[in-house]
Amino acid sequence: MEFGRDRPRVLFSASMTAVERASEHTPNFPETEAAPASTRRTREPLSQTLWGLEWSELLPLELPGGIVVHASSYDAALPFIREHYALIFEEDEQSPFSNTRVTPAKERYYRIAGDFFELRRGERTVGLMVCTVADWSTYYIRSAAMLPECRGNKTFENLIAILLPHLAAAGIERVEADFAPQNVVSATVLAKLGFHTGGMVLTDRWGATARVTRFLDPEREEVFLRQFCSGVRPKRRAQSGASTPPTGPERSSP
Repeated sequence: MEFGRDRPRVLFSASMTAVERASEHTPNFPETEAAPASTRRTREPLSQTLWGLEWSELLPLELPGGIVVHASSYDAALPFIREHYALIFEEDEQSPFSNTRVTPAKERYYRIAGDFFELRRGERTVGLMVCTVADWSTYYIRSAAMLPECRGNKTFENLIAILLPHLAAAGIERVEADFAPQNVVSATVLAKLGFHTGGMVLTDRWGATARVTRFLDPEREEVFLRQFCSGVRPKRRAQSGASTPPTGPERSSP
């Protein structure tokens, strides 16, 4: 199973934030003219500035299949993105929206707003998950990718499940992601993790994607369920003995 954006098989897809909209006005450079690594002083990630998240305190972390998750950076992740993303996501490298193309504004955006989770097997990088700050209360899973020969261990499902309580403890109210609506596997995985479908997002860059939200604040989730959901609610199914995972911050009681 692969995570990412642009294609029908994609799991997560990117939504355009105000910062990235600004990057649309910056000319795209050919691969050979991509901006070099910034020489500016290292800044702390925006997630650390807003919420005090220190992923280095949780990571490295070993997952099933001999894969170890490391807190990474834009510079460390870029070689994997350039070498593998076009193949994993079946993208057109000449597209102005290609993940492998880097503009100065795009580089600045990911340096400021991005969290990079590098997945290694031994000394080899075999996968990558990139998350960004969507706003002051929302964390966004922007893309995730795994080499084909290393799939099959529910790696990203396990990783997201581990991250959720840490995000909740930091005061984040929700986690969002997008995926192609025909991707049944993606819908199933995210539903198991307690994500609710909130609607469709239509963009010129990614086409039609389904927007899903994992609420970490019970009050926010209750507002959503009360206003937009009818029938048996997920947490009621959990109380009735179904195997639905808990919603909101991890709780030991209904």
